[in-house]
Amino acid sequence: MILGLSFRLKQVGAVTEVLLYYLLMFSGFFLSPKLLPSVFHVLNFFSPLSWAVHGMRAGWPALVPALLVSCFWVGAGVIVLRSQWNWARKAGKLGSYV
Repeated sequence: MILGLSFRLKQVGAVTEVLLYYLLMFSGFFLSPKLLPSVFHVLNFFSPLSWAVHGMRAGWPALVPALLVSCFWVGAGVIVLRSQWNWARKAGKLGSYV
């Protein structure tokens, strides 16, 4: 996903920081998900790092949901990469860095 965004956003480091902070905040790594407001439980559900933390606590039963969430993010990354690659190719921006 980050690779796809780098075609359009040449300063993709800021996007990476936001994504990493999202993953760390809603994963349950630093703060228990039970302490988060209920609105954030949906974000917690779609965080792959959250499932990794849950898998370390629960063991094998968390493997299937973790794989499904990971496949979702890989699929989203493929969609973003394909759309941005097509945009960059049509706009002639594959070789330029501006």
